[in-house]
Amino acid sequence: MSLASLFALSACSGSGFSPSTSPATSVRSDAAFAVQPYSVPVETRADVNAAQTGGTHSSAAEATSRSAKGYTGGLPSIFGLLDFIDAQKFASGDQINLAVIGVDAMSGGTAYPLVSYSSEVTINILNFKTSALELGGSDIPAIAYDGLRLKIDPSQSNVVVNGQTYPVAFGGYVKSHGKTFVPAGSPTEADVDFSIPFSSTSGTVQLLVDFDAYDSVNLVNGVAQISAVAHGAVYAQSGVIVGTVLNRSKAPVSGATVQALNLDGTLAATAPTGIDGTFELHGIAGGTYSIVVLNTFVNDAGVTLSAQNADSVTPNPIQLNLPAGFKLNIGNIRD
Repeated sequence: MSLASLFALSACSGSGFSPSTSPATSVRSDAAFAVQPYSVPVETRADVNAAQTGGTHSSAAEATSRSAKGYTGGLPSIFGLLDFIDAQKFASGDQINLAVIGVDAMSGGTAYPLVSYSSEVTINILNFKTSALELGGSDIPAIAYDGLRLKIDPSQSNVVVNGQTYPVAFGGYVKSHGKTFVPAGSPTEADVDFSIPFSSTSGTVQLLVDFDAYDSVNLVNGVAQISAVAHGAVYAQSGVIVGTVLNRSKAPVSGATVQALNLDGTLAATAPTGIDGTFELHGIAGGTYSIVVLNTFVNDAGVTLSAQNADSVTPNPIQLNLPAGFKLNIGNIRD
């Protein structure tokens, strides 16, 4: 069977939030929200297609046609979508260059190659804020899978901020040791795993995965430490939540952390607000969520992120229902 996969790397924040410390949830009628069908524009790059070994991929003309129509299911190959939404802490001219080796589907610890390249493909993901990059595709066995694995070569990757180039190190933070960064993988391969249970037994499946680069990339002592925070959903069941955070004077609140929480209090997605107060939550399945706005947030690296122009009172969480396959605009959230 073939697996059609949508990879979305977006600039979000990725630590948990304890619902026990939150104020009462404000429930709004879904009828008050603006809803529209959700689609992602697709781009192709010649070097990506040329580097792919095996499998199938589509031409730029085919991708352009899909871009106009949006995704409706039934794609015959893998699709890698790279976008970077609301990259607040990265300015114009900054770069996050990832040297992609390939993509695997994971099942019970076994890797099934989806996309492999004859040579590494280096992609500045900050170039894909409003569109997505096609990475190619192939067929995999019709079984149940745990998720996807993006394979990256750290030695050929880097981050450029304010004209300075930083080498990258992949790993994670050990909270029991003062949030110490511990490197993982090898100097030439690091794995970013996306936990998305899915099955290809019924045919082609599309997946939308989200790499939370907003919280994943931290510049420390001349090195870009990447502790990958990732989530995702089956594309046919996914949607997008957008809105704007304003203070009592109706001025935009920038740098606030917006989180979508599942009914059990676990984290579904996070994103920062931009200069205009807007946010976008990607890579989540349709369902019921509580939307939480945090004016002060401490990420996994122990870095405190503070909102600008925020009032002293944090707004109540808003409970809403996200329809699968749609963008839900919840309008203004008054800080």
